[in-house]
Amino acid sequence: MEHYFPSPARSFYLDARGNKYDVRKRLDALVQMMRLVATGQEKIPPKRESARLFTPASDRLKHAKLAELTGDGGAYHIASFASDYQSKDSVSVVRNILPRLGGTIYEDPQGYGVFTLPEEPPMEFDPSGRIRKANNVLLHGADLLHYVACHIRQDLAAVLVKGEAMQYMADISVFEKTPKDKQGRNTYIGKDLLDFHAKVPHFGPVLGELFPLLMQLFRKDLLDVLTVDLNGQQRYSCGEGGDVRRFERDRFIPLRRTDASFMGILGVADAFFQREGECSPYEGGDFVRGIEMQSDLGKKEEKTTETVRINKTPSMDILRKNAIPSSERTQILQRLLSQREDYFDTVVESASRINCLVFGDKLKLYGISYISDECVNDCLYCGHRASSVHQRSALTPEQMAEDFSAVVRHRPEEFCILAGDNPHAAQQCCDALHVLRTVNEKHRSPLQCVTLNIAPQTPENFEKIVAAADPTVRLQYRIFQETYDPTLYEQYHVTGPKSAFHGRLTAQERALQAGFSDIGIGALMGLNTAGHDFEITALVQHADRIKQMFGRYPKSLSIPRHQRVEDSNFSTPNFLDDRSYVYYHALLRIFLPETELVITSRESPEMIQTLEPLVNVRDLAPRPGVGGNICPSVRFQNELRDSRSAEEILEDLFRRGKR
Repeated sequence: MEHYFPSPARSFYLDARGNKYDVRKRLDALVQMMRLVATGQEKIPPKRESARLFTPASDRLKHAKLAELTGDGGAYHIASFASDYQSKDSVSVVRNILPRLGGTIYEDPQGYGVFTLPEEPPMEFDPSGRIRKANNVLLHGADLLHYVACHIRQDLAAVLVKGEAMQYMADISVFEKTPKDKQGRNTYIGKDLLDFHAKVPHFGPVLGELFPLLMQLFRKDLLDVLTVDLNGQQRYSCGEGGDVRRFERDRFIPLRRTDASFMGILGVADAFFQREGECSPYEGGDFVRGIEMQSDLGKKEEKTTETVRINKTPSMDILRKNAIPSSERTQILQRLLSQREDYFDTVVESASRINCLVFGDKLKLYGISYISDECVNDCLYCGHRASSVHQRSALTPEQMAEDFSAVVRHRPEEFCILAGDNPHAAQQCCDALHVLRTVNEKHRSPLQCVTLNIAPQTPENFEKIVAAADPTVRLQYRIFQETYDPTLYEQYHVTGPKSAFHGRLTAQERALQAGFSDIGIGALMGLNTAGHDFEITALVQHADRIKQMFGRYPKSLSIPRHQRVEDSNFSTPNFLDDRSYVYYHALLRIFLPETELVITSRESPEMIQTLEPLVNVRDLAPRPGVGGNICPSVRFQNELRDSRSAEEILEDLFRRGKR
């Protein structure tokens, strides 16, 4: 069971990596926005937070924590509590944690209670807040927060309101970077959080303002989470894994009492350890998965050499370097594009390795339903262009339920809804989302994400669609720019709203601002008569723009090749050959390692299998026509080269170990 943030969540993000001048600018901008929100001049746009707040601890980590908790071992300290910390406080803190873990807690008027964790026996606690074993023996030095933290991978820190101060009261961690004394105890426990941060070198003045504002926003229930990315300076040795460097993502959420009043802050920290030259895991970088506790690492004092720069031979390390500027990424990409024969084997091999490390060797599947082909655009390459003479149709809610069920019964991880560009598209999508939710509940489908592949909408319509979606399932907005060349774009898109190049280019940004969890981008390969390299470069730059604006890369990317359209005289202006198609996917995997690459049934089964080491998502037996999943005689929008049934595709994937 996944336990996410409240959805949609009001969130702020701070990238605290890089040099101190850049970080100071970001801090100042964040403080300014906080002031506006605190005074009612601005509102935080709700966003869907797809990240899981708590990750269950592995058996090894859980047992190591529990061993120290029960006094049966442990070579390091994982918990520190302020001298005036009361175990009773843990009851209130744990009340904020357990629902996100799928647990429960009950307390009677006298203060005795019971709490549960998934797949764990019920545990009793007494009025002092300490827990007991089944035989009524008190656990050694244990209270609720300490015990619950043993079942969570992340480091935790509790900051509670104590009179006029915000005191750092509890630290439970295996990777805490805060300086410790010789006994391994956190030396900042018990100190006032606001006073401490006001004295931090370089950033003290701005942090001295940021943290009081954070408290104010949490008190007024104007903010749900603050996310901060940090790069540690310490380097470690981990044996055969090589040298690694610390990376951390901290999330701060408010703690509330049973009457909903503000009582403090909970810090939740994910710590990762990455090899030199790699970008952070939140940007697709690798991390040493075997490291689960500080004792696995040895402090490394010597300095490391700098990664090779652009004026030397490009390497896979520099392509994935954390702080590499977008302009430099573009230069490297263009060099690899211009010298593809020299780098083909190296790029494809490296991309395959990255894809396996980030996504594994399984393929995710997404089902597809076309709910409408009503369209007001006249795009020369499209089989459903407005000027084409064929009858238009749209599914009723009853027909949607039948069409969706035909796909969902195969249990794909994702579901894609497509509709034409028409004045009713937003309402059609809202209806479809309501129907899909009912169908999912009926089939108990494991859907992780619903994707809308529809025309750009107004901010108001995007918000209307978000409100209609199931809040427990991620919502993605995906459209393709088709071509990023403005001149060619104008030639291909004759009339209709789609002819506005910039309006389409910024559609994903409006969707994220309206509350969509994720976005997808893409280009239709074969339209650019000047060459395909331009589109690949533009896609990476578009992804970089999204990252700069919203702190994350697009969830998905696809580069389908233009296929023949039935009853149309339009032929592909510049067909993309197979070898280049493979190379483009490899480059995109290296430059955007976190982004899912999608392959579709426009390609033959042989080409799809060739690309499987580089991609991680494919469609499941699409039928590109309105009601195509229940009415095989409908007119398809484009030709399919993989026309196998869902059963045939699933059988093939299971046989080859891809499912």
